[in-house]
Amino acid sequence: MSIMYNEKAALDSVNSPSTYIEQPIIPNFRDASKYVSTIKPKMIFRTSSLTKYQDVSSALGVIRSNKIKTVIDLRAEREVNADSYSESFSHEFYCINFPLDPWNQPEWFVEETKTIYSNFSNAEKAYYFFIKCCQYQIRAVLETISVSEYPVAIHCVAGKDRTGLITILIGMLVGSGYEELLVDYLQSEQDTDEYKFRIFYDYIMGVGGIEEYLSHSGISKDVITTLKQKLGK
Repeated sequence: MSIMYNEKAALDSVNSPSTYIEQPIIPNFRDASKYVSTIKPKMIFRTSSLTKYQDVSSALGVIRSNKIKTVIDLRAEREVNADSYSESFSHEFYCINFPLDPWNQPEWFVEETKTIYSNFSNAEKAYYFFIKCCQYQIRAVLETISVSEYPVAIHCVAGKDRTGLITILIGMLVGSGYEELLVDYLQSEQDTDEYKFRIFYDYIMGVGGIEEYLSHSGISKDVITTLKQKLGK
């Protein structure tokens, strides 16, 4: 039986454009380079789901002003079906879905949750699922980023867990360390904490580091080199 895990829903309130910097129109929307200094600015944006704001002119203004071209959606199929992109939004922006779906788990991982992770919260189990079981999707995400028209916006629902994982992977690949990546992760708030961050970070380091993890996920050395050249300062 799969872990029933869901991120907190993004805030529904829409703030005035004049207060955007302090109170974002789109929750958790930010340039990934804001707190991760090794990522090149205006290349990767992380955000909560944009579907809730696709018909809000001030929110669209933020997306357009940052010249975002590609939107990568990490939500599960059931989440996308419940809250999908409009035809007009999909026409303006290239939207592609790579589901990191905690409701679709391999049997071996389900068995692990009964033993190794039996005392963990559902959120913690989901973090292990994302980093261990979603390597095919992670490969697809990073390969797409390597050939995309930039800037790219990456989102899930709240923009903190699945989106946080992709940001951590990119940050590690271009040379950011533990403290800087943790600061960025914690900015998303909504139940973020260092213990959960360490699930991602420690697993990656435990298999030999970021390039070993990505290679094990099937990402070629050429793609790894391209990502480092394009996204790193």
